[in-house]
Amino acid sequence: MKETVSNKAISNFASLAGLALGCVSAAYLLITENISEWINSPVAVSVINMVLWIAKFVGSIALMKYFMKRLVLGYEGVKNGHTLKLGILASAFSALIFSATILADMLYINPDAIKEAYDMTMSIYGSSLDSNTLKAMEDVKGNLPTISFFAYLIYCFLYGLVLSAILARSIPHSDPCAEFRAEEQEDHTTDEEQ
Repeated sequence: MKETVSNKAISNFASLAGLALGCVSAAYLLITENISEWINSPVAVSVINMVLWIAKFVGSIALMKYFMKRLVLGYEGVKNGHTLKLGILASAFSALIFSATILADMLYINPDAIKEAYDMTMSIYGSSLDSNTLKAMEDVKGNLPTISFFAYLIYCFLYGLVLSAILARSIPHSDPCAEFRAEEQEDHTTDEEQ
């Protein structure tokens, strides 16, 4: 006999799902960031980046679906609201892991990327910007890791929230006519007894 689903069980599944989803996204980030160092052809890099993005996108959906189905199979009494809660918590955990990876990448792993991007932007647009805009861009440059952390945290959580809402509608599969079938079965049994 299976255990009844509890908040603790949902939290455990959500933390595992969030860790898996966050690690997949973080691995994608680190691979795509360094792939141009391994491959010299810009066309090949673009194709590989596109294939990796599709794999990450489809893989994330499959992972979320997998953990929702595992919750349904592992516990009794799981309803759509439980799988939605699992998805929301997993989204929050994975968004936090991925955003922390972005922050670590910007501050410690590849800190020169911000300066390089800023210098390239200034070389392209610097002559057409006024002094106020240049000062504002300089101020943003210092806060870019923090801004990126919160932007990715919100974006990833919202993406996971929408995905969870879509998947949780069909996991577990519910039969809207089950109540009517039960009444019909009951009426049929009562007719046979008479």
